[in-house]
Amino acid sequence: MKVFVSFLLIFSSLFSLLSCSGKLGEDGPIDANTVRLTVEVGGIEDLAIDVPAAKMQRLATTSQPSFEKREAPIRSLSSGILVQAVSDEKNLAAGAVTSRNQKVDRVVSMQSNRGNTARQVMAEGMKYRILLYEKASGTFYRSYVATAGTKLEIDVVKSQEYNWIAYSYNNTKDVPLPASTASPTINTPTDTELLYASGSVTAAQQQVPLLITFAHKLAKISLSLNTEGMYADIVHVRAALETADYVRSGTFDLRTGLTGNLVSLSTSEIDFQDADPSSKNLKVATFYTADPDKLRAITIQISSLSVKYPNGTTEDVVTDAAPMRSSFGPYNPAIGKEAIANLNLWKVLKTKKMVHVGRVAGFGYSASDMASYNMLANSRNFGNLSSSLVKMQPFTHVTVNADGRLLSQLNAAVKPDIILMAVYYNMSRAEIEALADYTRAGGVVLLFTDNAGGIPEQNAHLDYLKNVFNTTSIQRGSVGGGGYVFPLANHDDIILNGPFGDIRSRAWGEDASLTTILEGLPASDVTIYSGASAVNSTTARTGATMFKHNSLNLFWIGDGGFLSNTSARGNVPSLIAFPFATDQNDFPVKKSSYGVGGNGHAAGSLSVYNSVVFANAMAWAVMRAEFFGIN
Repeated sequence: MKVFVSFLLIFSSLFSLLSCSGKLGEDGPIDANTVRLTVEVGGIEDLAIDVPAAKMQRLATTSQPSFEKREAPIRSLSSGILVQAVSDEKNLAAGAVTSRNQKVDRVVSMQSNRGNTARQVMAEGMKYRILLYEKASGTFYRSYVATAGTKLEIDVVKSQEYNWIAYSYNNTKDVPLPASTASPTINTPTDTELLYASGSVTAAQQQVPLLITFAHKLAKISLSLNTEGMYADIVHVRAALETADYVRSGTFDLRTGLTGNLVSLSTSEIDFQDADPSSKNLKVATFYTADPDKLRAITIQISSLSVKYPNGTTEDVVTDAAPMRSSFGPYNPAIGKEAIANLNLWKVLKTKKMVHVGRVAGFGYSASDMASYNMLANSRNFGNLSSSLVKMQPFTHVTVNADGRLLSQLNAAVKPDIILMAVYYNMSRAEIEALADYTRAGGVVLLFTDNAGGIPEQNAHLDYLKNVFNTTSIQRGSVGGGGYVFPLANHDDIILNGPFGDIRSRAWGEDASLTTILEGLPASDVTIYSGASAVNSTTARTGATMFKHNSLNLFWIGDGGFLSNTSARGNVPSLIAFPFATDQNDFPVKKSSYGVGGNGHAAGSLSVYNSVVFANAMAWAVMRAEFFGIN
């Protein structure tokens, strides 16, 4: 009974206390002397420079040295591989994230006291820590871990002035409390960003906003090693910075925002990681340093580099006996900036013999003349110049311009590496069989089928395809006419996203005649790049108008005039013909103002990318001939 009476007395006293104090808040009772701060992140300054206000004013009126990307001369290793060091720099950014809070954006705009400094929105979900101190006494008040994109509400004493400190590593991990809140310090990281902000606030009423604009407190080093130009995956790499002094850590004073006690990394080794888990030809490494002055130039040394080519063979490009040293810069280093050092490697592929099959000259149908030939012959596109996009020894070309002459090429002791056959050539039965055998043996074939060539030519192409695929299910049809435009797929491979351009989801144009359609292709054996329904037609058709074989070196298009252009270079005006276009330097470009009208598209309102498709397809053909070819 006494226990029960005691419980009643305690409960009664507690009820009385709560009634006098008002409602209980998240952090304690809220009464007339308690108000609530609303904390949000306003963004991240694009570039933070710790200089006095007077000096900042002078800098604003003084021109600063600009930086342009610097490409060092290409050099050759003893293995024959070409190497180029590329230096770049930029301001650190928080990423392409758009604020979803218009109120925050407006308050940041109105309350900013940092002039016209550019800002990036801090990505939602990033964690930060805020500490509050009573300004008059310097006594620690409270600390919270908060999340960008989510409001934090803090109960404070009304009209009390507080100093606040906020810091973040710009990631989703919780931010630990400093070991001492009286003299708060942290060690600057070397593997992630450090963002910082501080200020003071007085809450004289409820819901006073506190907007945090972070500034970067470190500089970043970004290294990359790219073997895409070798068509190779990186199997192993051992590399190191020339000096560990490039990366320095220190003690960051959260009250003053200054860093001291700088020390260098304990090791200069570089831990390269895959930039993309699905690809092994680009390795990256990043560091963060509290002492950017050491980054005026960067040198790395690779002591071991092994790669694997598409056919599975491996090569030791760099060995301990002959290490590779590469220097980058000079940079204009500063806190809040990123020094970028990219190392690109290329393999110069062997010369390729290419046979062009077709009787008619003057149109470039089989790339034996006109703009399509000049695109291949220009060494800035395919050649052994340091500036060549596809680095190889120049092509040798053979033209087969009369029926019956292909067979001797197919039966030669040293066979062609690549055969391109377009419109106006009638294959014999023996040539059909020999071309199919050539394809299965590793020969590269680009076959462009056209209705204009006549039924015997079309049937010969179809019989060849049935032979290669070992099926009779493939059927041929036709659709449309000159000026029909077919959308390209979104496959991320060398043909649609290759060295000559990214043409995913673009389109190609039919030249002058009906487009050939194939149906019944074994789905698992092909990658289809375009279907049979044109964008400027309301007629829906099934089938393929462009594909690549998934294991053999075969690329097919349902238009024998795909490369049609009657000029040596440039663009021949026509809405329904000559869809192949280059610039005056023989570089492949889109042809604008193409296509018949239909399906909501006005005549000449479309752009087609035939030349870019062909240039990328030839880059694929050269690569396949090098690593999987018949020779």
